[in-house]
Amino acid sequence: PQPDDPVPGHEVSLAVISPRLFEAVQDDLAGRVWPVLRREWPYVDFHGLRDAFVIRYAMGEQESLRVHHDVAQVSASVKLNDGYDGAELAFPRQGVTNRDVAVGELLAWPSLVTYPHLTEQLRSGVKYALTVWFEVPSF
Repeated sequence: PQPDDPVPGHEVSLAVISPRLFEAVQDDLAGRVWPVLRREWPYVDFHGLRDAFVIRYAMGEQESLRVHHDVAQVSASVKLNDGYDGAELAFPRQGVTNRDVAVGELLAWPSLVTYPHLTEQLRSGVKYALTVWFEVPSF
């Protein structure tokens, strides 16, 4: 966890550990995912990624994440494994979780104040997820 992070997690940024991997992920999302998001939200514009990081939930370590919203234009999450119980990504205002999202599928949502979310309590196992924050345009 970063000491100045208001919602600290056990996470590692792709940009820090492998700038080439970060660039490859950014290019792939720009080409394959962003056009789909634009069909749903026609007023979003791609300005690169603010961050992409893997977060780990494990018993006795990080077991949940408090309710918060991201400082991003669009946020996304990809489950990277199964074999754990709990730790669903939940959107209390919308009454939605990622419980039925398969490993490897991307779930995206508008960030900032309209989609506060949390990670529910991990009950067993270890969960890994990729979190992506699409950059907010500068005005």
